[in-house]
This record gives sequence, C-alpha cells and structure tokens, in this order.
Amino acid sequence: MKRSNIPHLRPLLYLFGVGASGTLIAVGGTGDVGFGPIDAFVAVITAATAVVTLPSVRAWALAPDPSEGTAASPALNRTKKILVLVMLAGTVAFVGGHGTFAIFTAETSNTGSSISSGTLVLNDMVGATSCWSYGGATSDNVNTGCAPLVSPTNMAPGVSTAQTRLTIQNGGSLDASVFYLTAPWPRATLGTGLTLGTAPTQLSLTSGLTTALVSGDQVTVSYAGHTQPFTVGLAGAAIGATIIPLSSAPAANYSYLVNSRVEVTSGDTSPTNTDCYDVATTSGTVPVAGATPGQTLPFVSTTGNPLCAAALLWVQEQTNGVNYCWAGRGAVGSPAVSTVGQCRTPTTAALSGTGVVAGTPVTTLNVSSLTGNIAAGDTLTITQGTNQDTITTNAVTGNAYINGTTVSINSWTPSFSYTSAAVVKDTSAFNALDGDLTDTISNFDTLHRPNAPVALYPLTSNTTAPNSAATVSLGKYGSAGNAGYQRTFYVGVYLPAWSSLPQNQLQGLISTFGLNWHIQQ
Repeated sequence: MKRSNIPHLRPLLYLFGVGASGTLIAVGGTGDVGFGPIDAFVAVITAATAVVTLPSVRAWALAPDPSEGTAASPALNRTKKILVLVMLAGTVAFVGGHGTFAIFTAETSNTGSSISSGTLVLNDMVGATSCWSYGGATSDNVNTGCAPLVSPTNMAPGVSTAQTRLTIQNGGSLDASVFYLTAPWPRATLGTGLTLGTAPTQLSLTSGLTTALVSGDQVTVSYAGHTQPFTVGLAGAAIGATIIPLSSAPAANYSYLVNSRVEVTSGDTSPTNTDCYDVATTSGTVPVAGATPGQTLPFVSTTGNPLCAAALLWVQEQTNGVNYCWAGRGAVGSPAVSTVGQCRTPTTAALSGTGVVAGTPVTTLNVSSLTGNIAAGDTLTITQGTNQDTITTNAVTGNAYINGTTVSINSWTPSFSYTSAAVVKDTSAFNALDGDLTDTISNFDTLHRPNAPVALYPLTSNTTAPNSAATVSLGKYGSAGNAGYQRTFYVGVYLPAWSSLPQNQLQGLISTFGLNWHIQQ
C-alpha cells in the first residue's frame, strides 16, 4: 500500500468499527446470550453480503465517487460505501427484528386447567340417628362419639337379648376398596396437652383407665392426622388411674391438644385388657330405683371383666336380601360355621293375623317380623299362657332370616287355638347358644383388634362366601348393588344360661364396649 493512501485507512477503520457495532447491537437485541465474537463477525459479513447482492446497491457501491476527484482510488471509495451498507444492515436488523431475526411467530395457551379431590366419609346410622366420620372435629376423619348399638338393662341369663339395626353408608364421591370391622383399642383422652419439641414425663387423662398398664406397655396419642407412640414407665398404671408414667419419652412430634385420643395399643390380648370392661352398679346406676346394687354384693367382682367374657355378640349383615354372619356363632372361626349366611340368634316371634286353630293342620307359621334367624331343621315351641306345643325335631323345612314373616314347617296340628298373643321360640337356637363360651364380646375383642380386622367383602348369595376379590367393598354415594354405598347390619347381644357354671358373679355389672367401622380408598 502506498503511503499516500494511509490517511484514508484510518477513517475506513472507524467506519468498519461503527458498522460492526451496529450489527452487534442488532444481535444483542435478539436476546441470544450465547452470541460470541466469531458469531458477530459472521453476522456482519452475512448482513453486508445480503445487501450488496442487490443489483442497484451493487452498482452504487462499485461506482467511483465524483466528490473524491482523482485523489482517492476507486477501490477506497467502494470500501467506504460497503461499510456504510453494513451500518444500515445492522440498523435494519435491530429495528425490524427486535428479539429475533425471524418475523414469523405462533403461540397457543391452555387456560383454566384444574384438578379436584374426592371425598371418603362414613355415616354410622343407628336406627335413624346419623353419625358422620367428620363429626370428630379433627382432620383424622374419625368420630368416636356415635350412638351406642345396644344398651339392654336388667339382663337375666337365658332370657335377655337385644339387637339393633345399623346402616353403614359411604357419603363420599370415592369408592372404598377396604371396608372392615374391628374392636377398638382400650382408650382414653388427654387431660393436658403435649407441646411440640418437649419430651413429656407422663400423660394426664380426662378420665380413669379402663385397663391396667404395666411397664413396657405401648400407648399411642393421636390428633389431626398426627400420631406418636409412648412406652409406659416402670410404675405402670392401675385401672381408674388418670396418670400414665412414661419411660424415656421422646420429644412430642406435634402439639397434641386436650382430648386427643390415647389408645392402649398393647391391649386387646386377653379379657383383662380389652375394650370391653365391667363396673359394678351403684345405687345411682341400678336398672330399678332402690334395688340392691352390684357394689353391695360380696360375691361380685369386676376382675377379668366377667360379664364381657360371658355375653355373646353377633354381627349379621342383610344387604339387598343377601345374608352373612360376620361375627358370632355361625361366623368363620366359631364352633358352628353357617353355610346359609345365618348367625345363630336367640329368636322369638309372635304369631300374626288370626293365629292357628286347634285341630287344623298347619305348614306355614305367619309371624311378626323376625328379629333373628331360624334355621332349617330347628325345633320350635309355641306358648300362650299355660298352653304350649312343640313342633318336633326337623320341624322347620326352610331357612328364615331377620325381618322374615313366614316360617315353613312340617305339617303340625295345634292342640290349642293360638292367637297373636302366642310366642314362637326357636328352642334349637337357644340350646346352641346357652353355654357358648366362644362367641363372647371379650373373644371378639381379642381376635379382632385393630390390627386383625374382619374384612367386610361384598356379599354374593346366602350360600356363597363373600367376594374377596372385589376391588370395591363400599361404593361411592349413589352406587348400587351389594357393594353399593350402603350396607345393613344387625348387631346383638345375649346373656346365655350356663348349665355347668355358676352365674351369680354376673349380677350387678355393667359392660361397656364398642365397635369400629373403617373404610379407605
């Protein structure tokens, strides 16, 4: 290069720098963070080349500049024009393509998406009295305050019985795949709350324990979905105690409020520590005012909960006309398993209508609605005043179920004209229950504590086992069938007459017990 051209080189470099800067500004406007020096240089050359290829621009760029005269070379003039074009290209790129070098775009948007959670709630209806699981007022969705199922008083062996109709209903929008029945753990409630992060040395209760605790027993405190186990301390706690000493208790994992549940999870292993417990009647609790209470009788003791260990319990389902015995004599595990869906119940009924006429053969007894079951082959007695007839062995020819109004029998000719005042008694059922030491409340509690439940699968027929392969055991609200949203149970108790055991020690006692019904998705 000649020295005379050097003065023109400096302006050209300035112009080149300005042009490159313009292009880089344009590139910066695209928001491309990864744009490097090499990319910038390529962009400058690309932009300039694109512009120069236009015919009219190319002609202008290559033409000599008249204003330069003869001093400057044509090549220099052309270089200056190209740099001007580079600057223009950078400016156009920045203004016309801010954010991108493309001008075509497309976009969609999905708005209003949502999800909703379902509900699973249990309604425990004793007669017409509803009790909802959410009524427990905590997020546990557990209500321990539903109505008692049975409350017979003044019971006598071989005579007294009580039964209640219970409807369990899923009031939620989700199917329950699991539905089961258990005895509760022996339980109490906190009288003094626990503080998060503070290790308690004892549990203070609102009322006395119903079972004795020994060192090493486990108790669990629960509230609002939180639970924490504790170990009973060396001193233990007697029945009626309101303080449970603890052994090396950990810090509370939640601030448990007053009235939080306290459950003895070491319980339900023998009649002495079940949820069913006995107390002796006092002058204020005897069924007949002024009568002698159990506390006065020297031969009465609550040790071992003797009334709980004597009274029989049954749980019979009858849903959509299909029957099954879940607990009691006739249930799986009892001495006489029913193959026709019947629990053995102490059944009596009254004749309905005009009764029967002496001397006229009868093959069907019309009765008031049965409160229990009658099995084919049973013997019946009919009594009115001093008159009594016995319909002999194998007299009943067909199974009759709770709520039935007819009993089929072999031909029988009455010796007396019995009216609706007559009482029909299933003597075979009473004989089977009297002396039964197996199907008691205490035994149910020890066999079916919360970690050993009775799985209530949907029913199929009276003579077929429940459907253990079913994926739904209690359907969502409104669903139909034997796995629909509601199922009906009859829960009863009977104090049997023992022929070989003394029963005086059962006088003047009150047994208190409960049942748990549980569903989950």
